[in-house]
Amino acid sequence: MKESIFHYELFRLSPDDIARLQASDSADDLTTLGLWHIITATYDDYVSKAETLFRKAIAKGSSVAKLQLANMYRLGDLGPVDLDQYLHLRDESIDEGCQMAQLRLCRDIAYGVGCLPDIEKGIAETRRRLAAIAYPDPRWYDALGWMLMSIDAPSEETNSWFLKAIECGFIDSYSGLVDMPDAIEMGRKEGCGGCCIMLAEELEKKYHYVCGNDANAIDFFSDPIEKSDYLAKNDQYKKELAEQIMSLYHEATQLGETAGYYYLGHIYYSAELGHMEDDGKAWQYFMKGARMGHCVCLSMLADMIEEGRAPQEYQWEDACLFRLKALRYGDDRQLLNVVQAYFEGDLEDYAEEIVRDYIPRYDALPDADDSLDNWPKDDNDENSDDDPEDDDGRFDAWA
Repeated sequence: MKESIFHYELFRLSPDDIARLQASDSADDLTTLGLWHIITATYDDYVSKAETLFRKAIAKGSSVAKLQLANMYRLGDLGPVDLDQYLHLRDESIDEGCQMAQLRLCRDIAYGVGCLPDIEKGIAETRRRLAAIAYPDPRWYDALGWMLMSIDAPSEETNSWFLKAIECGFIDSYSGLVDMPDAIEMGRKEGCGGCCIMLAEELEKKYHYVCGNDANAIDFFSDPIEKSDYLAKNDQYKKELAEQIMSLYHEATQLGETAGYYYLGHIYYSAELGHMEDDGKAWQYFMKGARMGHCVCLSMLADMIEEGRAPQEYQWEDACLFRLKALRYGDDRQLLNVVQAYFEGDLEDYAEEIVRDYIPRYDALPDADDSLDNWPKDDNDENSDDDPEDDDGRFDAWA
């Protein structure tokens, strides 16, 4: 089974490619089509379609499909999170020789899925297993780069692994080379959606700088004509910047980068870049990102429901479930909301998962007096330095 198909390749499949996959009955093609359903989220019933395809591929001996089904249990795609099923299928996939299942184990050790997190042990295990593989998938190199970055390893060391991943065809690793000249632009040219996001963020800084100059101009110019001309030029420049920023976010989504949906939604949610507030467009973008596994998009859907800005069919119970899904996919800021909702009588169908996985983490939080200083900043906080990241579920389906 080919393991080295990347998510951005799935977005580039043509209608003819999809038709060929649908007509095929091989384990490889069934698995690829299942991944296409999961990652591109084309239809409303994409989860059930993917599950069916993965089970068919497993029956034909695909260990890669077995890992994908395991991942669906880990993320709660098939109901409440079932870690026992996840670990069972993951370990079976490892025994059958699946590289990406081995890498999933290393990441689980490092970040704590089914075990206590131990980043140093995860790095050591990754190195040990990587050394035993004759022809490793480039995602091993990428994962090791990010693990080392998380312990503040020297940039030369982390960059060496990202560069190795890029050389082997994994263009997402360009996103790790933020301190290398021209890396972002190079990544964009090669089709890395994350680099489009980074370029858009740089343009947004320019946009807000011009906005600040607008405010200062009111006091600087004594001549009303000069002031008017200056503001008119700034306004035109801001419109051009806004068009470039929106174009980059759209480009990112076309390359498979779900964070682009978050940024597009937030522009309409918060009336940014000269755009009017538009709840319908904001909901549409957040929903697209949420269906593809972007945890902060899930959180934003919950916020819109609670603020009365969502379609009428969505109620409080839906907001609680969106927050639970966001927590599963990696938005740790939802831990407080999920546990408190459970204490108030919501999410009863997920009691086992909450008691097992989240209440112990909740109990280990700092005391109330210190919790605000130690808890991650909210994404709507204009002073926050935390960029929303793709979770390692949907877009890390192999690792």
